[in-house]
Amino acid sequence: MSEPSAIERKKAQNAMMHPTKKRDKSIKGRMACNGAPTREWLGREELASPTAAQESTMSLAVADARERRDVMTSNVPSALIQAALKCNDGDEWAIMEITGVLVNIPLADDPDSCGGHVVHENGKKVLHVTVLRAICGMSISASLWCGKFRIDLEENGFVFNPCDVRVANKTVDDKQQTIRFHVDDAMSSHVDAKVNDNFEKWLNKVHGKHGEVKSTQGDAHDCLGVVFVFDKMKGKVTCQMFDCLDGMFKEFPLKFSESVKVTSPAKVDMFGEDLSKRLDPEKKQLFHTTVAKGSFLSERARPDIQPVAPVLCTRVKNPGRNNWKKLVKMMKFL
Repeated sequence: MSEPSAIERKKAQNAMMHPTKKRDKSIKGRMACNGAPTREWLGREELASPTAAQESTMSLAVADARERRDVMTSNVPSALIQAALKCNDGDEWAIMEITGVLVNIPLADDPDSCGGHVVHENGKKVLHVTVLRAICGMSISASLWCGKFRIDLEENGFVFNPCDVRVANKTVDDKQQTIRFHVDDAMSSHVDAKVNDNFEKWLNKVHGKHGEVKSTQGDAHDCLGVVFVFDKMKGKVTCQMFDCLDGMFKEFPLKFSESVKVTSPAKVDMFGEDLSKRLDPEKKQLFHTTVAKGSFLSERARPDIQPVAPVLCTRVKNPGRNNWKKLVKMMKFL
């Protein structure tokens, strides 16, 4: 490829190194793009990568429990880079701008190819690279991967639900196998455990080139932000989000005694307009963060705090002291 054009340089996405602690407590780091600025020129269809609908996730979990299905959750390693970025003649290429100490990473990996392209801008080393595969941080990466994964599943005989594009079914031995997924996380269920075993082998054959596809079979599964615990004896399933709750309480400045009993998450004036003094910036940010987590919690595992959490979501822009009291009431209820 030739040198990037002026427009491609202008749209170049900055490289970032993003370390994070996963839910299993392991530390993972990766170089990623800052894809936020690309939202200015990408359409909603290119950015969309919806997860399986909440109604689908919960109703399927109930069906799995009632039918005593074997459930398996899988994670595809390096899923995004398995999707190619398509660029026709004359189109703009996706460019990533690597700066500062991060330039040392590709230089150490391939000095012959990268060394001659490093320049200095404002006293910092800069390297522009062409992105050929979907990578973490790019706004269209998840959508590209999910499109590829859908094609692969359809070639394997799965038929997608017309009402939920992240749910697919396949008949195996006269029984239904169901897949629901979000990006690289998938949950499969079938009454015969061997069907899930074969599905895991297929995942490794098709998508395990960059690492082994790790799968979990058993009664407890951490998927889509929820821990599903199945009881095959009783044909029941429970949904847990203890990590989310622990995080909310650790960050919240008020501590509540277990002896405090609250029978409702809502105050009498829940829908009333808040004319009290506005919160200071620090408390406003904490209000916003806690309400966002509460909203996610209410949609997944705690429907008993609806519609309190959604109502508080409408107040995050400019909350007052009365809004804060409503949040405290909800936290006490949890």
